[in-house]
Amino acid sequence: MAVNIIGQSKIIVDSLNRARHIADTNFSVIILGETGSGKELFARYIHEQSARKKGEFIALNIAACNSNLIDSDLFGHEKGAFTGATSRRQGIFERAGGGTVLLDEIGDLSLDLQVKLLRVLENEEFQRVGGNDNLPMKARVLAATNVDLEQNVANGRFREDLCCRFATKLVVPSLRERKDDIPLLVKHIIDNEKHNLGKAYPDWFNEQYRQNLAQMLKDYPYEWPGNIRGLQQVLRALLIEVVHYTDPEKFEKQVSSVMESQCSSGKSSLEGELCRLISNLVRENIINYHLTNMSIRSRINGLLVEAISEGLDLALTLDNFVPRTQKELGEILGIPNLVFSSHPRLPKNDNDFMVKALKNCGYRDKFPKKVNDLIMM
Repeated sequence: MAVNIIGQSKIIVDSLNRARHIADTNFSVIILGETGSGKELFARYIHEQSARKKGEFIALNIAACNSNLIDSDLFGHEKGAFTGATSRRQGIFERAGGGTVLLDEIGDLSLDLQVKLLRVLENEEFQRVGGNDNLPMKARVLAATNVDLEQNVANGRFREDLCCRFATKLVVPSLRERKDDIPLLVKHIIDNEKHNLGKAYPDWFNEQYRQNLAQMLKDYPYEWPGNIRGLQQVLRALLIEVVHYTDPEKFEKQVSSVMESQCSSGKSSLEGELCRLISNLVRENIINYHLTNMSIRSRINGLLVEAISEGLDLALTLDNFVPRTQKELGEILGIPNLVFSSHPRLPKNDNDFMVKALKNCGYRDKFPKKVNDLIMM
């Protein structure tokens, strides 16, 4: 199925034109954009516009991969290479052949695998895990991320030489930068979602009502932090709660009510930036904590960062968002072994942990005022 990127705004047209120019080359390119903005869609578009379009397009989400098996996912492995390797397996670089590989969330790639990927891009060959033969790298590599790689380079979490191996960047615009495209996106989503609703739209939900709905979504004062994915989520709620369960006379009132409910929980762009920055810190320092000799103090400090990331609304709205005991901290994090640990070592002033966790992020100038107030306590 051909990739269809919806939009007529200048910023999306310019991005599509740039994607077509990129498609004419064989360079490795990195695609930047916020979560839900359509980075993978643009990668597929580049593949389809290129001379490689008859080959495979394979996307791998680095963040979703098992850290112990990602080597095998990328390069494949030989039989007996590790426990459980009962047969030879091809990795995505080999399976893609002369097609295109997308490494999504490349900012989550560990430093040791960054070295291996750099060698692949430089030498255009790789080895299966447990193998000795060099295999030719025929596929084109695209990468995507929603994090600031330059900042990660500055913080030592991403290799500068690997960053430089990507010839150029393609920035996918956020939905708030292209609100004029919302009516077209709404029409597309309404047409595509009808098969998921289990029944036809009511007769009264005609073109005029659909246009009114699209205009209300476009005009609503909302930053759309979830971008197109967030728009789809809100529209699904409207189709379920309003279109099938309201009278036409109450349509606009019900739409306003549902939109207020759905959109009020969205973070501002600044808060979303903080959440993204903390999440990136967590991925680098927490996910593999069990593989390191990290002290219990550092480990709890990092886990608290994760708690703040996932419960950012609490951190921003509650003055007393400070775990008081190890059990309470464990309950917030959902980690039973922390709850029942027999060696509690929380500091006497629990607020210190929150302050240290936030300071360790290194982005004080981007923190909302409430967080900075906490840091200054």
